[in-house]
Amino acid sequence: MDKDTVRKPTFDEACAEITEIVAKRRKDWAYLSIVPWSDISQTLLLHIYKKWHLYDPNKAPKLEHWVNTLITNGLFNIRRDLIGRWSRPCIGGGKSNGLHCAHNQ
Repeated sequence: MDKDTVRKPTFDEACAEITEIVAKRRKDWAYLSIVPWSDISQTLLLHIYKKWHLYDPNKAPKLEHWVNTLITNGLFNIRRDLIGRWSRPCIGGGKSNGLHCAHNQ
């Protein structure tokens, strides 16, 4: 191993730190009435676990920065999916209040 190369921890070794980082981002979740934070945090942890093979400590020496990027993108995707699932298809589109939208005809 090169002297400049940083050893990559296993997910199990970094799990406590990752869980803390996810917990710090609770304030970013405003949809508690729809989906509780416990479900969201588990979804984010699973997403980070699936992406763990992409983490390179030599490119991103601070684990927190890499994890926060995944959390930001994950929260964006979850919000997009929730809004897409629960909102009318023509919000702001179509004539007047969306009743004349192509989806409603």
